[in-house]
Parts: sequence; structure tokens; C-alpha cells
Amino acid sequence: MRNQALTELVLSSNGITDEGIDPIAAVLDSNNVLKKIDLSDNRFGSRGAQQLASGVSRNKSLIELNLSRNSIGDQGAEEFLAVLDVAVRPRPAALRILDLSGNSITRRTEDRLMSAFHRNITVLSSLRISEADAQAPDPDNGKPPRFTVVCTQQGIEVRTGRPGPRAQVSWEQDQGDVEVVLKRPELRRSDSAVVDVGFGYRRLKVTVRGELLMDIELAARIRPDDCAWTVGDGYLQVVLAKAIGFILIVVVWCSGMVRCHLP
Repeated sequence: MRNQALTELVLSSNGITDEGIDPIAAVLDSNNVLKKIDLSDNRFGSRGAQQLASGVSRNKSLIELNLSRNSIGDQGAEEFLAVLDVAVRPRPAALRILDLSGNSITRRTEDRLMSAFHRNITVLSSLRISEADAQAPDPDNGKPPRFTVVCTQQGIEVRTGRPGPRAQVSWEQDQGDVEVVLKRPELRRSDSAVVDVGFGYRRLKVTVRGELLMDIELAARIRPDDCAWTVGDGYLQVVLAKAIGFILIVVVWCSGMVRCHLP
């Protein structure tokens, strides 16, 4: 609160909940030096967003705020619309760049926010609600293009672009089932709408927000109708129902992709 030098504070991926947001929001009431705060990929919801919006409304220095990949929902997004509306507040906040992507905001609220932004009734110069709303500057501009080499059962494939973040994989099994857990810190319990798990008799495919995490041909049959999956905070759990016999699962990493063998 007494800081007179620090201008950028990055607290991303720290598991911060609503309770942890309270002291951070309190700092905004007294600190007029911070210009950028990154709270992306944490675990706070609408109450934390309300506290932050209240602090932002009184702060005179904060220019950029990143709240992506949390769980503020429609209620939290509406709080920011209220404090950034120039028609409602004759002395609007200093904030100019706001990232709310990956927060389970419904299409209706997205449309309201983007409409307000494009009609210039907010103080913002940049608003990001979904991955398509804005693109970050390309750090590789002017450099040779990056590529990723992926090893699969069919051979080696070269793909353009950077590899995606790896998921940590663990597994357990008994005589009837194999349980696979993929840990990804950005996953939330409310993300079931953006997770797609496909089961075939000898196939498993997992996609999250359009990103392919797993697409494998199994070496033994499973019972697709009896398989299941669930998503929680930071993980995706997949249960494979064995068709017959004892199955051993081995997970192999290769360039961020996963291969699973079920001999």
C-alpha cells in the first residue's frame, strides 16, 4: 500500500480465491503507482470481481488489468461495465485495457459488453472477453517461423506454431476401469461446455476450448457407453470401462502430445 516504485504486479496461476482478492482490492484504494496487474488463471469468482471493480473505480493509476481464466461469470463482468461507464460516472476510472476472457461469461452479457465498448460509452481502449476479441502482439515477428514436431503411431508430423501447454497425466486402474486424470491449471468446474471427450471402441479423443489434448487409438477395446468424464478445478478426469481382460495403460510424452498404449 505504501509502494512508490512498483508499477507492474503479476500474480497469475497462484490459486487466489475471493478471500485473497480482498487485500489486493484494498491496495487499489491507496496505491496510485501500479499501472498493470495480472491476476489471470486463479480461482476467484464474482465476489472477487466486485471487490476489484470497486477498487478500480477509485484508483487513479491502474491502466491494465488481466482477469482472464477465472470464474467471475456474468455478475462479475457486469460489475466492471457499471464502474467503467462514462455516462454513469462523471469521473471514470483510469483503466484502459481489460481482459475478461475465459470467465464463463454468457453470450448475452458478452454482447452487452462489446456493444458498450464499440459505442464508446466506456473508458476502455481494449476489451477482451473471448479469445477472438483481441490478439496479443506476436513476439516472433521478423523471426523464422516456429514449428512443433509431434511423434505418433503413424509417424512424425511437423506442425506450424508453438506447442500448447502440457497437461500432467496420472492414472490408476482396477479389473474393470482405467482412470486417467489430466491436470491443467486453467480448467474450472464450470468448463464442461468447452470440454469435449469422445469415446470409441478403440479410441479416445479429448479437446478443451478447441485445443486437442489427446487423440489416440487404443490397443484394446473399451465400452464407450459405460465410459465417463468429469471436469473440476484444475483437472479433467476420464474413466475408461474395460471391455475384457486386464489392461495396463502407459502414458508417453512427445512434444506436448500424449500417446496412450493399452496392450
